[in-house]
Amino acid sequence: MKKQILILSLSILIYGCGKEPAIKENELYKGHWTGADNTHEYNLIIPANSSADGEWNKSKPGSSATTVRKGPVRVNDKKLFVATKGFSIDKEIHLDGNWWKMELDGIEFIRPSQNETHGEYTFWIETDLGGGPITVFVDGKNEGAINNFFPGGVHCGNGDVNVSRPAGTYKFRAEAQNGKTWIEDIEFIATKCENYQLTN
Repeated sequence: MKKQILILSLSILIYGCGKEPAIKENELYKGHWTGADNTHEYNLIIPANSSADGEWNKSKPGSSATTVRKGPVRVNDKKLFVATKGFSIDKEIHLDGNWWKMELDGIEFIRPSQNETHGEYTFWIETDLGGGPITVFVDGKNEGAINNFFPGGVHCGNGDVNVSRPAGTYKFRAEAQNGKTWIEDIEFIATKCENYQLTN
């Protein structure tokens, strides 16, 4: 009987050592991550409760079709898994301003840092609007200039001018060198990063 108990205990120990690491070993992964490429938007939800299922989904703007995968989340050998779907961790989690960022399968995912009271806007242009650099102001503060254009779009947080503010409504103004201006009230939403495209 003692021999059987010993064998059973050793089996459990060996199984436990061989299991893939649980997500709880790195608290930074937990939260709601968002990402995008030229065709799709992505959500990765890793719950605070390590025993609860996480979710990965992708959708195409303008389409009601959504691909969803739910299941346990774990990290093992530079890969992150949601159920059986694996993602290569191309860039480890790192802090950039008020946002945590990581790259999975070549797509950048972001989520707010511990301060979840802020929202973010990325101001950008798709083509040359012909007015030279465009200076961006939020509530009168000069936030920098848009010098480049992005024909394929830009992922939120990676434009020329990226602004973080506590949640609320602010006065936005942009001025091109040729005198053209854009003026609008914009709302920063906590934990959300939004793109603002300037057009003629």
